[in-house]
Amino acid sequence: MSDNNPDLAAQEVDEELRRDQLNAVWKAYGKYIIGGAVGIVLAVAGNEVYSSRVISAQEANAAAFEVAQKESVTEGADAAQVWADALPQLTDGYVALGELRLAQVTAKNGDIDAAIAAYDKIAASNQHDDVLKSFAQLMSALLIAEHKGNLDEALSRLSVLAIKGLPWYFSALEQSAFIDLQQDQPDAALSKFLLLAGDTQTPRAIQTRAIQFRDMLESQARAALPMQSADATADAVAEMETEEGAAKDDE
Repeated sequence: MSDNNPDLAAQEVDEELRRDQLNAVWKAYGKYIIGGAVGIVLAVAGNEVYSSRVISAQEANAAAFEVAQKESVTEGADAAQVWADALPQLTDGYVALGELRLAQVTAKNGDIDAAIAAYDKIAASNQHDDVLKSFAQLMSALLIAEHKGNLDEALSRLSVLAIKGLPWYFSALEQSAFIDLQQDQPDAALSKFLLLAGDTQTPRAIQTRAIQFRDMLESQARAALPMQSADATADAVAEMETEEGAAKDDE
């Protein structure tokens, strides 16, 4: 039909260009999406929680964690074994941090099922801080989305974290929006990006990405309206022509 309608053809070209723009943004921020977010978020969370724990924890506890941290990044080191050996030496909040590190390197080594199980164990523990438990839930959801391909389960897990006021609300809501896009649910994704873009408490990096995707999705939605209108008009004309043809046949 576009072959006979230059304006509609131009609209379709514009739509294709907008789609290319969205893909470009997606690629530009790919490292933040789904699995790529795991390492970044973990590093931030680990550093923040670690810093707060250093102030109040026993020196021996802090020292043991720091030694394991350094040994785990030494060239040729078996990071998983380093953290497994360090855990018995840790107490209090450092246990959860050590378990998070172990889960992270387990995932990095390719044992995704074991990593998910480790994160789930942390999340289910009554001994750990709620912030770290929620963080473990976030990590397991992202691994499930990226490596297991079960987007529905990942979205379900994220939904209990994407509640305003909870520690990882902004990250969970953003990841939920990305999964919506993967599931071809642009309206659901847009509603979440709108929340993130308009909330003054949204971390700047997340807000910047939300604004980018919000603008792209809104642009796509606007571009689709005239095309839908043109299609509806064409369908109506075709229906009228069919009815007129039927009437003539009856005559």
